[in-house]
Amino acid sequence: MRLDEHDFLGQFSCSLGTIVSSKKITRPLLLLNDKPAGKGLITIAAQELSDNRVITLSLAGRRLDKKDLFGKSDPFLEFYKPGDDGKWMLVHRTEVIKYTLDPVWKPFTVPLVSLCDGDME
Repeated sequence: MRLDEHDFLGQFSCSLGTIVSSKKITRPLLLLNDKPAGKGLITIAAQELSDNRVITLSLAGRRLDKKDLFGKSDPFLEFYKPGDDGKWMLVHRTEVIKYTLDPVWKPFTVPLVSLCDGDME
């Protein structure tokens, strides 16, 4: 999958600690210049499982911008973390949800060491 084949819908950034402590966050998507990216929202729900140090995320988008010619989009999410060399490394990519502006992704579990090297802040 190539990023240049897809339209950028927006972004949201926060610490893993914010997600875990909030349990559920709904925020507007922002463009790279931090201006609102239309009407799209992202919802993040998380549950920390302390015994095996993984995080399970349930994610949904609402009212995303139309990016396809026929008025629907094929949204997906990608999670990156900075590597030791300063380059961003892909940690997880969700499945593509076809033909929707209100995607609901399947819950997925990521080891904390993969997501943030075990650092909750």
